Amino acid sequence: MGVLIYIVVILISSLVLLKAVELFSNSSSKIAKNFMISSFTISFFLIAISTSLPELIIGITSAIKGNPILAYSNLSGSNITMVTYILAIPILLKGFISTRGIIHSKDVYYSTFLAFMPQIMALDGTITRLDGAIMLGTYLIYASTVIKRSQGLERMVDSFEKINIKKEIITFAIACALLIGASEGILKATLGISESLGWSLGFVGITLTSIGTCVPELVFSIRSIKKGQADEILGNVIGSLAVNATFILGIVAIISPIVLKGSNFGAATIFFLTFALLLFLKFTKTKEKMDIREAVIQILFYLTFVFVQYKIQ
Repeated sequence: MGVLIYIVVILISSLVLLKAVELFSNSSSKIAKNFMISSFTISFFLIAISTSLPELIIGITSAIKGNPILAYSNLSGSNITMVTYILAIPILLKGFISTRGIIHSKDVYYSTFLAFMPQIMALDGTITRLDGAIMLGTYLIYASTVIKRSQGLERMVDSFEKINIKKEIITFAIACALLIGASEGILKATLGISESLGWSLGFVGITLTSIGTCVPELVFSIRSIKKGQADEILGNVIGSLAVNATFILGIVAIISPIVLKGSNFGAATIFFLTFALLLFLKFTKTKEKMDIREAVIQILFYLTFVFVQYKIQ
């Protein structure tokens, strides 16, 4: 009965996340047009951070409670999820997504490197507060270059539209509040399932928690496809990669250093994360687009990842 209640909590929290995504995707688009910022830039910066709020809340909560490994596993699982089925589903719906923009701007290379940073920092078995500060600073430097770049040619691309900017900012704030509340519900429910079924905390973070916290990204991607704004999907994906691996994980490490030695976070997860990022990088460069064949491979890769994690946890 306890597990059933936790599942209901996750479902309700996911529905709240769906509504929150609908609110801030609409308001953020209008905010972008008001300030004449390109859809790619707004999705890379504003939407990526907003859809990553569940990971941020879970990360901070886990660090404060002395379980930073849950945050690390959740963020690793989220990044694997982002570059596999979160990206694959809209491709299956549309048929393909052009990657020319992120290749020519080199954003895909920068974000992939940032996604690798935690693995580099963890080579000695611990991500220290200094490591966290370095990752956080690296993200802020990169984000500032993207924002500065948007003030040039990109700002001329999108049309200017007069809107009630105060109303849209309030709507955006309400959506973020809903995200925070729903994230807390998902965190408590997944921890409850872990205790009830005897599953390891690392496995729960890599799979259940990461799936739940990636609901905003998935819904946003589907909505973007329906609106014919594929650039926003790629902006959100590579923006979320950077936010999760450096900004959020950096904050977590500063609060509580992440010790991987002796934890249940295994080498298999690191292997899958590395392979997923390399596969994503290869697919974006192939023909400067990602098609259905590649989307199917990504989904099969993700299912294999979950199966292996379940067997070895």
